[in-house]
Amino acid sequence: MKKVFILLCSAFMAANLFAGTKSAQFNAMIPNKKAVVSYVKGIPGVKSVKVDQKKGVVTVKYNDKETTLANISGAMSAAGIQSSSIGENCALKPGGCLNNAPTVTNTMR
Repeated sequence: MKKVFILLCSAFMAANLFAGTKSAQFNAMIPNKKAVVSYVKGIPGVKSVKVDQKKGVVTVKYNDKETTLANISGAMSAAGIQSSSIGENCALKPGGCLNNAPTVTNTMR
């Protein structure tokens, strides 16, 4: 019985540890990889940042209880990089993605 209790407690703690962690990708023109990483990693709640300059994609893992896509996009703007969240529908927005704050990403690809 003691082993079952320990196992259940461990599972509950692991579930809470990873709760709220999301991943988002942004299309971006990336002239300076180090600037993007330092600005975005400086946001509370950001767990990791991966930059693929060749593809023009920034992948961010973050805790959605601590930060938002708008904060992440704002950090990229502060680094001098225009970006748009992959999956958001820009066709209906005036000015397209680069002139609007990101919305909730569409996970269907």
